[in-house]
Amino acid sequence: MYSRNRFNMFNLNKKGELSTEEIAGLVIAIIGGLIIVVFVVLPLVGYLSPESSSLGCGLNVRVRSATIEASLGTAPAPIYMCSQYNTPIDINAANFKACPGIADFCGTTKDKAVLYQCYQQCARIQVDNLVDSCWSMAGSGNSHLWSAWGRLLSVGQGIIDALKLAWDVNTVPFKFSPLYNIIAPGWGTQNPFTALQNDINNLFKEKAAILRCFRFQVVNPAVIPGTSTKQPARYYDYTLGHSWSYNITDAKVCTPSVENPICSFGGEGVKYINEMGEAKYNIFGLQITIPKDAAQLAAGELLAYNMSARQICYISYYEYEPGQKRTAVSCNSWSEYAGSSQYVN
Repeated sequence: MYSRNRFNMFNLNKKGELSTEEIAGLVIAIIGGLIIVVFVVLPLVGYLSPESSSLGCGLNVRVRSATIEASLGTAPAPIYMCSQYNTPIDINAANFKACPGIADFCGTTKDKAVLYQCYQQCARIQVDNLVDSCWSMAGSGNSHLWSAWGRLLSVGQGIIDALKLAWDVNTVPFKFSPLYNIIAPGWGTQNPFTALQNDINNLFKEKAAILRCFRFQVVNPAVIPGTSTKQPARYYDYTLGHSWSYNITDAKVCTPSVENPICSFGGEGVKYINEMGEAKYNIFGLQITIPKDAAQLAAGELLAYNMSARQICYISYYEYEPGQKRTAVSCNSWSEYAGSSQYVN
């Protein structure tokens, strides 16, 4: 017969309690397991599967934000679980299963013109999903990325450049040159050093702390319909992040109706743009929604893109100095929409 002690995982005392040493060992094992998950497993998952990185990266961003608030920006936690931006994500614009709102008719149509619009729509929907994921990872506008030291470093070079400009313009030999009469009026009637102060203030407004979220490319080899040379299609989005702009205009697919006045199909747009609200107008009996104000329009403009197939583009999160937080899509660089920037990952 087996003794009952053979099945006892821990040495329990007569009251069925663990000893102090065993409790300490259990705590150490749990902490060790968490460290492995946090420092090894989640970063590795983010690198190997960028689209699955939201949990680890989002957790890291929130830890950084908490330490920035607690230390007044002087002791921010590092970002080490947001490496997903290193691996490009392939977007297949012909994968209509990834775009359920348009899958029914896009998956069956033989009309090349309609199919071309379907490709554009499906690419937009998948890019918007990545934008939403980036916004969520970065704290949905509620986290803080800037450190005190980051602010000083990012604006330092701009101040140096502005000082050089002020010195060059105000040297005596330069004042007598024809070039002075061209450049100086640009500052108006301001004292040059007052203009310099304004330039420095603008540097604080333009600079941004940037979280690099995703790089992506559209891999679908579509061609523009009706072109004898089979010109490769470009993929573009000027919808400003709104769901109402996902329209397919071909009459065979949609006839405007009260329920769907602009033939909008599939996709929810970019969530944080739509959460800003929309203005509604009644035009010729049809209700049309548009950006409600200049702020929403400006936020939406950062999401525009125009790219060729297999061109690498970037999705990043900007935290500007005045507290404005935006997600941006660029096919030029991570920091296209920042005057100066500091990458946090």
